[in-house]
Amino acid sequence: CNFLEYPEEQLDLVVGLVTDILERYPDIDPVDVIGHADIAPGRRVDPGPLFPWKQLYDHGIGAWYDDATVQQYRVQFASKIPSIHEVQMALGTYGYKIEPTGENDVQTRFVVRAFQMHFRPAGFSGQVDAETAAILFALNDKYRPDASLE
Repeated sequence: CNFLEYPEEQLDLVVGLVTDILERYPDIDPVDVIGHADIAPGRRVDPGPLFPWKQLYDHGIGAWYDDATVQQYRVQFASKIPSIHEVQMALGTYGYKIEPTGENDVQTRFVVRAFQMHFRPAGFSGQVDAETAAILFALNDKYRPDASLE
C-alpha cells in the first residue's frame, strides 16, 4: 500500500465530526474511537500508519499511551520481551479480537500490524518487538488496569 499524508483541513473536519458525534452520543467513550484496521485487521489497513492518532488524542478523541509508562516497560523488556501468548492476551485485553494460540500465526501478525499502525506507525511489520510490547502494556495499564491477562 501507498499511504498518503492527511491534509490539515481533512483532520480539522474529522475532529469536528467526531467531536459532534461524541457530544450527541455521550455513552460513547472517546477512548473507543478506533479505525477500520483495529476492527478488521485481516481485511483492512485504513486509516493507515500516517493517520495522526496522537493529534486526535490531544483533542480528546481516542486513546494514547503515557511516555513514562512506556519507558518503564522498555527497560523491563530490554532483555526479554513477553511471549507471543502474553502479547496475544494483552491485545485481547486491550480490545483486539485475537485467538490466544501461543503461535506467531497469521492472525497475530495482522493484529500486531494494526496495533502498530495505530500506536507505533514508525514500524508496522506485524512482528512483536520490545517497543510494541511496551506500548501495549502501557495502554493496558492506563485503560484496562483491572483486567487480568490470565
